[in-house]
Amino acid sequence: PWTTPPKMIYKGESRTRRIQWQGPVDFIRLHGFALTDYNAVVYVDGDVQVHGDFIPMFRCAAAGHFLVTSGGVGDPLNCGFFAIKPDIRLFHAAVHLLQNSNYSEFFGWGLSGFVPAKGEFPGSDAGQGFLHSFFFKIDHPVIRASWEAANITPEIDIKTEMVDMCIWNYQLSMLCVSNHDCGLVRAHHKPDNKGSDPQECLKHPVAEMDSLLPLPPGFT
Repeated sequence: PWTTPPKMIYKGESRTRRIQWQGPVDFIRLHGFALTDYNAVVYVDGDVQVHGDFIPMFRCAAAGHFLVTSGGVGDPLNCGFFAIKPDIRLFHAAVHLLQNSNYSEFFGWGLSGFVPAKGEFPGSDAGQGFLHSFFFKIDHPVIRASWEAANITPEIDIKTEMVDMCIWNYQLSMLCVSNHDCGLVRAHHKPDNKGSDPQECLKHPVAEMDSLLPLPPGFT
């Protein structure tokens, strides 16, 4: 599959970006929207450590919710985790937006802005900014036009929800309540090493993961 949609207008030309454009890494995830053989899809980044039961996410997504979390460094959305009910119309709407609108370092995707951020944020010109505009700025005429082009009404066809990043996309203790219970974490994104906070939740050593994620009956 493609990593960025054919005829996508923006190619990573932002003058303010200081690192390699993450577009191809991020936009390939849109193919998950089209996996209509499944009732629900949960995406996690390759560096996310999964703990415990994810069934609630699958069930909620299958009921028509798009579930995502905020980010850890000022980004209003982090695309290292999301859950969705696949719908080919959603896929076509997202591709339509990428093929018919550009990104501006001053005004974001399709001129829809960066609010609640005050300006560009990590990934604003790639998946994180795009998904935030696509799902949370549906009243903007450019965004709305792409949904309508795919014959989908966001207020009716999908419910967009932010879920607790301290459970479903854990990144830093400073973003959670004091003495956060690390046993609640289901998707552990960052950090790998303890910083200044002795209460920081850390990833489990690889050797422990088999006991944390037992295989279903009949599997060895």
